[in-house]
Amino acid sequence: MLFIKLRFYPEWEDIFLIRNFIIAFLSQKIADKKEAYRIAIIASELMENACKYSATGEAVIELEQKTDNKIEFSIKNITKKENIEEFKKILNMINKGPAKETYKNMMLRAINADNNKVKQLGLARVRYEGHSEITYETRDDIHALLENTKNTKMNNDLMVLNIKIKTFIIPGQKGEVNGN
Repeated sequence: MLFIKLRFYPEWEDIFLIRNFIIAFLSQKIADKKEAYRIAIIASELMENACKYSATGEAVIELEQKTDNKIEFSIKNITKKENIEEFKKILNMINKGPAKETYKNMMLRAINADNNKVKQLGLARVRYEGHSEITYETRDDIHALLENTKNTKMNNDLMVLNIKIKTFIIPGQKGEVNGN
């Protein structure tokens, strides 16, 4: 079994580095490269959300192998309560119906939006392409994540958002990279 915990300051440049670390590590330990890449895409999408919505500039990623083929992934981030409310609305849309249909609907929603700001495809992509279940929990007690956090301003508008992903490793041939 495997457990990885990374504490990082969400910066766009780090997403690439952490994704490559996850691919390299998982492809050596528990999955072929194709599966390691799929799991790393889940991490990338969640790290992008942390970069966009972090209120304190810190996040914690945990990846745990529960059984030979079950992976649980979480990202904890301190964000504003208004961002959590928006996240809940989006997740409700994403969790309605079959994953493929939801992903298509979210893509159409983004294409037909009046402004370029309405994207919100990341979690729909995680659910569909990652063959994943998405849940979350929130906490008012943010002190555990605030240790060594840069530029933290304590106020009642902040909460911890913990997004949890459950996925399975799909068996494949060792060394398979692109599914061809």
